[in-house]
Amino acid sequence: MYNLNNINVAKFYRLNESQAAGYMELSKILNPKGVFCKKPAKSFYGLEFGQVSVIKATILKPTYAGLVQAFELVFGTPEAKQNKAGIVEYFHALKYLTLEVEKILKRESKALTGKQDPFLEMAGADRLAKFGELPALKLIGMQYGKGPNEIASWPYSLVFSLLYMEEVEKDVRDRYNELKNSKK
Repeated sequence: MYNLNNINVAKFYRLNESQAAGYMELSKILNPKGVFCKKPAKSFYGLEFGQVSVIKATILKPTYAGLVQAFELVFGTPEAKQNKAGIVEYFHALKYLTLEVEKILKRESKALTGKQDPFLEMAGADRLAKFGELPALKLIGMQYGKGPNEIASWPYSLVFSLLYMEEVEKDVRDRYNELKNSKK
């Protein structure tokens, strides 16, 4: 068992890899808490779509600057306040962020990855993956006469709902065409 001091976040990020190892083990066993520095977490669904995209990218490939930004977005805590917080409290909140991102990713994967179109795959649609969520923002923007940046500033829940609706409409159109063609 490790004998760890309850250091603050700033001290943790100054530790070398071997000194941080015990704290990283501790972080794995802590439960998530949606409170940090006495501030409750904001719902991801109320954040802007672009903000949620930043948080997802940060949790998938964490950097210090990205985590600072994620904590500012979700908990409203500036970097100076984050750095003074205890590492245990920080790890509780980080675990919360990680689990929320996992939920969002599962929901998106389930709702937004419809039936695969082999012709799109053969055409190289997978090359669009390097653009992240930009193609989806462009699609919605074209429908509403808005630019991708403006769509990214809309609430996550609205953009997700529009993308999901687009997916369902596509499935209905495809099924309608299959039924119509089978009658001929």
